[in-house]
Amino acid sequence: MRAFSRATHVSTLSTCGPHLRGLASFVLLSLVLLLIGGRVHAAPAKPNLEAAVITAGTSIVGTDGRNWAYVVWQSPGAATLLGKSFAVYLQTTPAGTFTRQAIITPTADVPALALLAARAATLRADNAELDRNLRDLLRRKSWAGSTNANGLAANSSPFDSKPLPVKMSAVLGRALQSTDALSAVQLLAPQHPALRMALGRAWAGQLPPGAGPVVLEIREWANGAAGGVLGRVTLVPGQAITLASPGRIVQVPDLKPSGDLTIKLRWAVPDSLRRLQQHVLGFRVYRVRLEDAGGLALNATPAQLTAWINSHPTVVQPVNDAPVPIAKLLDDAAVDNFSFDTGDRRTFFVADDAHRLAPLTEAANSPRAPGFTAGQRCRYWVAAVDLLGRVGPPSPLCEGIAERTIPPDVPGNLTVTERPVGPNGERQLVLRWKTNALPAGVANRTTSRYAIYRGPVPDGAASSLVTLEDPAQFKTLAPIAFITEGLAGADGYLRFTDNGLAPTAGNTDRSVWYAITALHDTQLDWFAAAPGVPPNPHELVQSAPSPPAFGIFRDRTGPPAPTGGVYVNCDKLVTQAVLPVTTAPRVSAVADASRAHVRARCTRRNRSVVAARFTFTDLRDPPPVGLIWDTQWIAFPADGDELTYEISLLNTQSDWVAVTCVTLDAHGCQSTLGYADRQRPALNAALWHEFRFVAGRFAATAFASDSTAPLANLATVVPFTSTTTIGPGVKRGVFAAAENLNGQTVVLQLRLLTATNWSTFATAQVVNHAVVFPFIVPESLFVYRAAKLPVGGDCQCAHDARPVDALEIQPVTVFLNLPATTKEWRIFRSADGGPLALVKSGVVDLTQGAVDSVIAQDKALPPNGARLRYFGQCFDQNHNPSPLKFLAEVLLLPAPATPVLNPPEFLIAAGQDQVKLKWFCPTPGVQRFRVTLLALGAGETANKAVPVLPAGTTNVSYGSINGGALMNLAYTLAGESEKKYAPMFYAFDLPPIAGPGLPLHEAVFQVARDQTYLAFVSAISFAELIVTDSKAQQFSWKTPPAPAVGEPLVPWPARPLPPVVPNPLGSAFLMTDVTFPTSTTTAPGFNLFRSAISSWSAANLYPVGIRIGVLPSLPENNRRAEDVTGLDPPITYDRVTGPLASPPPNLVTDPTTHVLPGLLPGVLFRQTLLPDGRPGALVQVTPLREGIAWKRDVTTSVAAGLITYVSLLRDPFIKALTYDTGGTSLCWLNLVDTHSVAAGATYHYYLASYGRDGEINLVWDCGTVTIPAD
Repeated sequence: MRAFSRATHVSTLSTCGPHLRGLASFVLLSLVLLLIGGRVHAAPAKPNLEAAVITAGTSIVGTDGRNWAYVVWQSPGAATLLGKSFAVYLQTTPAGTFTRQAIITPTADVPALALLAARAATLRADNAELDRNLRDLLRRKSWAGSTNANGLAANSSPFDSKPLPVKMSAVLGRALQSTDALSAVQLLAPQHPALRMALGRAWAGQLPPGAGPVVLEIREWANGAAGGVLGRVTLVPGQAITLASPGRIVQVPDLKPSGDLTIKLRWAVPDSLRRLQQHVLGFRVYRVRLEDAGGLALNATPAQLTAWINSHPTVVQPVNDAPVPIAKLLDDAAVDNFSFDTGDRRTFFVADDAHRLAPLTEAANSPRAPGFTAGQRCRYWVAAVDLLGRVGPPSPLCEGIAERTIPPDVPGNLTVTERPVGPNGERQLVLRWKTNALPAGVANRTTSRYAIYRGPVPDGAASSLVTLEDPAQFKTLAPIAFITEGLAGADGYLRFTDNGLAPTAGNTDRSVWYAITALHDTQLDWFAAAPGVPPNPHELVQSAPSPPAFGIFRDRTGPPAPTGGVYVNCDKLVTQAVLPVTTAPRVSAVADASRAHVRARCTRRNRSVVAARFTFTDLRDPPPVGLIWDTQWIAFPADGDELTYEISLLNTQSDWVAVTCVTLDAHGCQSTLGYADRQRPALNAALWHEFRFVAGRFAATAFASDSTAPLANLATVVPFTSTTTIGPGVKRGVFAAAENLNGQTVVLQLRLLTATNWSTFATAQVVNHAVVFPFIVPESLFVYRAAKLPVGGDCQCAHDARPVDALEIQPVTVFLNLPATTKEWRIFRSADGGPLALVKSGVVDLTQGAVDSVIAQDKALPPNGARLRYFGQCFDQNHNPSPLKFLAEVLLLPAPATPVLNPPEFLIAAGQDQVKLKWFCPTPGVQRFRVTLLALGAGETANKAVPVLPAGTTNVSYGSINGGALMNLAYTLAGESEKKYAPMFYAFDLPPIAGPGLPLHEAVFQVARDQTYLAFVSAISFAELIVTDSKAQQFSWKTPPAPAVGEPLVPWPARPLPPVVPNPLGSAFLMTDVTFPTSTTTAPGFNLFRSAISSWSAANLYPVGIRIGVLPSLPENNRRAEDVTGLDPPITYDRVTGPLASPPPNLVTDPTTHVLPGLLPGVLFRQTLLPDGRPGALVQVTPLREGIAWKRDVTTSVAAGLITYVSLLRDPFIKALTYDTGGTSLCWLNLVDTHSVAAGATYHYYLASYGRDGEINLVWDCGTVTIPAD
């Protein structure tokens, strides 16, 4: 019993030809299951499809005019037919017998293959195409071993010229050895009957003439006999089954790079064609470009289309080289259903790229097919193909369009800025990015618009940047806006204001990210849109997202203004008793032994102290008790700095005598009170009881408690109740409220825990019972304390920056109290109303704890004084500034230069005898100049000079006490050392100096003939705290000589130039050559511990030295190797130590006396020598050096009973260098060039020395030095 069954199986598609990209299918067209040896049950078991055999056949009138049959068979299971032979049986009449027509086995025999090829040709098969396919297969696979030197397949093989049977034999032989080759042959065989017959899977044979419908059976052949029937077909000789037209053909848009300039197609298969699918080998697709489709309407019927094709054969182009099987059966309703929910958006059967880049010929350098251009339109139709490749009727037409789908470049240069964009300052985030340029080499890959994406960056949670970085998650993001490419500005940048995001309390100071993609719009973008919804940009031709840029709404409200102030080293006017009270011999014409004779002496240390006042009081009974006498104000004498008042007290007035002294300066400021007392002074006519006082202005740092300084006992130690670290390097010290120190100045001191001596390091003014001060790290090694100054003597404050018991100037300390939101702080300074300059800035590191206050020590102070104004400003984390806060004004104690007075010039103007005084003095630090013209030997008003120029010059109008001048002026004549005094009445103040000016000044006075005058000029600083005087000159007015007729006037000075002589102590030298030739090794014989240069860095800091003298005694061995300046600690020498009870003589060891005579006073000059030897610029590299700065220090040790004197070399322009040469040590004094030098430059040094008249009298040639290039 035989039973028949039909089934259809769909498998995956694969590539079907050299230029065809699509899907392949394996369709079980007619499945006949032959169930042998069994009965048909009502519920048969599920058939084994792997064992099924599929048989199909057709008939054709061959090229010989006879009817031929063509039968094929195959199985889904690879092993079902493997290795088997088959027999073909023919039945020509119904119920007739079956006669065997052929036994089919696979063959690679060339003669047999030639016969099969001939039969295929008779069936009208395209054997030429088979030949080409086999040739290409042999070339690509190199199955015949044809390779080039690199082992790659060559462009030809030995089989190129062989006949088709030979090629078939070679291919089939290879297929028996390689599964890869077998797969290629099996893929190619269905299209070519000759190859299919050679594989033993088809048969072709003639049918008897005049036969009606015939039946052909395929039987298994084994052991010389036929087996069971595997398949049966019925044919009508000479007649092929007419295939139906396929259904609608449509384009399947692909907007990914795989669809670039490619038209993908699929079509429907109607039921009428599905019923014939066992006769369908595949489908052929045809194209005609729109520009060639004239007269062909899209709605043409198959008949109209067929007629048009027949009349336009040259423009019709086949798309696929081989019939295309299909993977999925679609009807007319489903074929164009691309909906996102129910449609099929991916399946396509053919991808047409117009054979892009395929060789147009077989030549080695054949041009390539250009493929489609962007926007190319074509019309397509499809037709079914039967088993012998005959094409059926065409389908309806469709139109497809090729689009560029390679994404544009990724946008770049994206920035996000917060800007005010509204009329009321509304803030929004503005994006800016560079537009994409046209990419080179890829036409039409343009950018049409940009999609903008935004996401938050939350605190403490996963960032939404993950959705940007992960392609799968990125597709879930929706853009916030689209910007058209054509809106770019002239700078090539596009801008977008994000109106969808505004600053709120929730997003301020929180970042958001933005990213941009570029979109290329196409005519297929409808494919990415659902009905009524705009296209999803992720389904369009879209670039990858740009790197993210971050925007943030900053808090634009700055912190409140900081508070703060300054600590300055204000001086005090102090009067101090010099204890103990002593006695002195008294010589008097009146020998009064019944009284106690008391003498009060006051010595002034500053010229600004103009008067003193003494009181005498009896402190003990018997009466009278109390004030005995008040001298009122007594002016200091015109010829000295000491004032003496004597009084004789009755016995009853001298039980316990107390004497006080207070002084007054020229501006009315009163000093502190000096006090001394003595119990029962002796009544002795020959004895004075002397109460001595000293008065002067002293800086706060002069009050050094626990030291031997004269003012030490005036400073009282005040302990801190607590000290707290309030910032990096900053402490706050708090005093007890009961101390009542607010507004007072305290001296701050420190000492090492292991030391006993305290050192003064700063001063401060107490605010809210506290001060802030810098501490030294590590702070655990130091302890701190404060000492308050005596009450009174607080005159107008001017900061005294001069070093006092310290190694550097006293800075102005600025403290700033920071608001809570401060992230950065700055302290500014202006000098004399000039622009603001940054003193110090810092960033608050909150990780180190809260910071309440910061301190800046301003050490870069103008050397000649200034009026400094300090300001503070804070910034929060968004750099929002606070208001600029004025903190304080500081008057810096100036140090004016010393005027140099020229010889007077004599004039006659308007019938008056006049003298013109000229002097040289830079103006920084000078408030005004004072000219003193003393008519020697004349009275107070006789022959008094009268000012002429400049206008506004006035006689000094200080008040007087008891008819005497309140203040006298000291002077020294040129060439003399004795100090003399001139009454203030002869002094004239010039107008105040307004701003910086030229250093040359002059004044004109009317004088009397035949009168000798004395003239000198004083440079006056603020409050006359520092006054420098020129040397005085004497002159009598002389009639000026008339200029010689015809002779030019010679500019001053009209005298010979000074002589130039070599320095006998040697030429200038490099400090590194004589101290540290290398950075690690000292020069032979150089003793760095007895020298002011103690390291290679120090030698580089002062590169050039000039020898000017030798110390007679060696410095002490007390240098530190880390010292750079040579001043820490200073060079010490000439130490003398003795018992405190009987101190040894204190030596005067001024190092200036050991300078070679004639070198000082002098100024060092440096002249650059150009590469060609010519002299270049001449510059001054030191100020006028009249001597060497030094100090004779004294220390006492009460415990040891010793007193020590020692000399300290404190001059920054002098470096002492000690050498040991042959056992003899010398300490050279060297004048150094402190200016910067240029590497590789050569300099010539000159030391100009000045005579007693203030003029250059000699120039010392100090030789040349070349600075090393490295």
